[in-house]
Amino acid sequence: MSDNDVSYKKPNAWRGMIEGDTSVFLTIYQDQYQALFSYGYSIAADKELVKDCIQEVFLEIWKTRKTITTDVGNVRSYLFTWLRRKIYHDLSLRDKAKSFILSQNS
Repeated sequence: MSDNDVSYKKPNAWRGMIEGDTSVFLTIYQDQYQALFSYGYSIAADKELVKDCIQEVFLEIWKTRKTITTDVGNVRSYLFTWLRRKIYHDLSLRDKAKSFILSQNS
């Protein structure tokens, strides 16, 4: 496991975050941000989109933390999956908006 994987450094970090510990939430965010950004940028070479998606992922996690499983074996993998899905969703919405605008101008 990587030194930056919170689940390795703090086995109960994810559980603490789910239970509402803001300091743990901030630690997870800070520890994982750069890895998430690099991964997200490899999917969509749009820095602002990736930054926005990372922010939205963490906001969604915080808002829905009471319904999220506490049994996450690898925090980074879990966050990567969530970020990938978020980026694909946002890119899909962007494509649909472009298509709609183009169809209106035709």
